[in-house]
Amino acid sequence: MRTADRRSRSAAPHGDAPAADDFAAAAALASALTADPERASATLMTRAQTLLGTRELALYRFGLDGEPAPLAGSASTELAAAAARMRTSTRPLVASGSDAAAAAGITGVRSVAAAAVRLRGKPVGAVVAVSRTATFSARHGALVSYCADLAALTIERSAAAGIEGLVNAGEQLATVLESKQLLEALLDGAQRLLGGSGGFVCLVDEDGRGLRTALFRMLPRESVEATMVSPGFAGLVHEPGPRVDVPGPNTPFGALKGSAEAFVTLPLRAEGRPLGLVCTALRDAPAPDPTTLRLAAALAQHAATSVRTTMLFERMRTREAEMAAIVASFPNPLVVVDPDGDVVLVNPAAEVLFGLSSDFERGRSVGGRLPAHLDELILSGSSETREVRLGTPEPHHYTASVSRVAGADGDELGRVLILADRTAEERAERLHADFVAVIGHELRTPLTLIKGFVKTLMRRGADMPPDAVGDALRTIDEQSLNLEHLIEDLLFLSQAEQAQPKLYCEWGDLVGFVREWTADQAARWKPRGREVVFRSQVMEVPLYFDRAKLVQMLGHLVDNALKYSEDRVVVEIARTSDWVDVSVIDYGIGIYSGDIDAIFDRFTQVNGTSTRERGGTGIGLHICKRLIEAHGGRVLVESQMGRGSQFTLRLPLDMTADGPASGHDAAGGARARDEAAATVAGDTAGFWWDEG
Repeated sequence: MRTADRRSRSAAPHGDAPAADDFAAAAALASALTADPERASATLMTRAQTLLGTRELALYRFGLDGEPAPLAGSASTELAAAAARMRTSTRPLVASGSDAAAAAGITGVRSVAAAAVRLRGKPVGAVVAVSRTATFSARHGALVSYCADLAALTIERSAAAGIEGLVNAGEQLATVLESKQLLEALLDGAQRLLGGSGGFVCLVDEDGRGLRTALFRMLPRESVEATMVSPGFAGLVHEPGPRVDVPGPNTPFGALKGSAEAFVTLPLRAEGRPLGLVCTALRDAPAPDPTTLRLAAALAQHAATSVRTTMLFERMRTREAEMAAIVASFPNPLVVVDPDGDVVLVNPAAEVLFGLSSDFERGRSVGGRLPAHLDELILSGSSETREVRLGTPEPHHYTASVSRVAGADGDELGRVLILADRTAEERAERLHADFVAVIGHELRTPLTLIKGFVKTLMRRGADMPPDAVGDALRTIDEQSLNLEHLIEDLLFLSQAEQAQPKLYCEWGDLVGFVREWTADQAARWKPRGREVVFRSQVMEVPLYFDRAKLVQMLGHLVDNALKYSEDRVVVEIARTSDWVDVSVIDYGIGIYSGDIDAIFDRFTQVNGTSTRERGGTGIGLHICKRLIEAHGGRVLVESQMGRGSQFTLRLPLDMTADGPASGHDAAGGARARDEAAATVAGDTAGFWWDEG
């Protein structure tokens, strides 16, 4: 077959000149390159090797330093030397023997054929073929020149691919709204366009005073950081367009010498403001031609707009997230609508109150989604406020108001419905009113009794039996004492709200002190038919405590126990390794478990009706709690409905003079403590002292 004959002749060991139809076969290379454009250079070299009858054939592209870099074919030092000669040659080269050595600088070969690859008249590479056995003719030179022209087409096609890549990169940049993804797409696009491998992106700080590394790839971190602070680098952001720098001493990229042959810098600018730099590293890649640099400049311009947009978007998203976090943390219900009345935001408190979902309701009309009086208020934008009660099972008291949100130009951006929860204030006002009423009653009762008995004694005291006079005087004394205690409680409450209660502690035997006080209480209540009993598991407990404050606490607990029970009241002392417990036990109506946490609040009485019947101010247990905490202890409550209650004052055994405020010096306190401890006969296991 003719094709076989042609291949035999072209591959003949003696290098016969190719026939005319060999050029027709060469012309078919164009369609072959189109069939496999991604491997155009490799395909060209493979076909040319067959046509020239040699496998020592290569395609080179000139680098930034003018040195040839192999793109396809068989690379060797001889071929590279010949390619370098073609950079300055204006005509194809065909030489044999000694002429080859002289013309191309190649020895040890029989023939050489070479031609420059030109784009718009500029040499950008070379095609070189050598043969060690055959002699090349002018037709071989023409074939090599033809291959060079086809190589120029492949390089030109790569520029077109660069344009396509620019378009693709632009489309990708336009759709990315995440900074990291955007910068990665930008660096990828620059690398594809410029033929680079690796690089980094840096951005201008928000204050515009410096650069920060945002992304780097295939480069040493330390070298990139050193480059960022090198002299002249920051000034690259003000360059009017792309710039090519070869790393070297006293250059911005000196710290990256050895990492790449050159760096292409693309400044990013938007609205006249520098945003940063894209630096692409070129390794074994040809210098970008003017067309490629113009494409790179277009990419940088488009990328700068995307970077600016993304930065603004992220800043806006950050502000929205901050605002959403603030609104979400707002304790009162809040609903935001746009000027058309469509829901923009519902905070969690409003979601719970109205049974809404912010994500589901967003963009829907607020009409019909709130109680009628509230959606009317927000839709009208009225400035009036309304008092409403909402929520279950216990409705809360809210003050509802609407605020208009306007932009800088005065245009309405939306409206905000805020429900201020006044439940706590209302409760406090009610408690205050109740407290004033109770205090008036508690003050009037002893004063009425005192005045009544005083007038009786003044009018007919001389005629009254001695026993009756004694009873009247005891009543006056008792009511005066009650009045004194009430005034002391009120004064303490006023002072304790401003600062920690001040204690005046001293060492003493807690058991003996409480036993004596309980005996006084028993004598006081016995004429009224009530029994107050003392019992203890230990004989003595040396303790550092404030006697007056302990009496105040026990007085409130015993009075409450006597009010809420008909049986006897027990004052009991027990001791553990770290604590001593002073308990007041009654066998009365008990306390509902859900009310226990509230009974220590100021002015709180869990059963208003029964409390009014039994009297009381609602501050006794609050005072006990404050005083026991000042001692470093706590108050405990155990209660069962219908079976009674036990209130326990738990005091620490390690109280010292360095604890709560007192005038007692530490050394004296330690001696007193040791003396008190020395008098203790011992705590007998299982011992129970009951004076009932």
